Amino acid sequence: MKYYYLIAGLPTLSLDDAGSAAPPSIDQFRETCRGWLSSREFTTVEEVLGDREVSSETPFLAEWRSRETQLRNAVVRQRAARLNLDAEPFMREHGSFDSYTEKFVINTFSRPSPLDREMELDRYRWKTADDLAGFDLFSLSGLLSYALKLRMVHRWARMNDAHGQAKLEELAGARS
Repeated sequence: MKYYYLIAGLPTLSLDDAGSAAPPSIDQFRETCRGWLSSREFTTVEEVLGDREVSSETPFLAEWRSRETQLRNAVVRQRAARLNLDAEPFMREHGSFDSYTEKFVINTFSRPSPLDREMELDRYRWKTADDLAGFDLFSLSGLLSYALKLRMVHRWARMNDAHGQAKLEELAGARS
């Protein structure tokens, strides 16, 4: 029952409006969850929000890790092919294989802009998070899906000219 109250009170997220809407901050979301979740559940949410290697074993996260790894492997293969490099040293093991993911990444890499490619990859991740949450959005899986999406929204909100220029200068300074 606690998930109903917690999740129903969260604002709707949209990847397409990442820069215009005001989603809760990661810290606000974390604090909202703290009062509703057990310490084990909260630790799982913390791991998802921190984009760390998740050690919690929920069926949702196990499948998310597998699908994300396959997606990243497909991206590595596409980037390596463009650079005429061997992708094998960069590949990671994952669970089941989904041919749709492979075809999706091939199609995504036909887009001319790296920004468009990144947005398509995140849209795929968004859909994957929705699919894994299933029909019961008011569950721990639904909350973890929301946490993943919130992370994506904040990533896209940070993508602006000023942040990009600062990152470029940081990288250029590191090379000198």
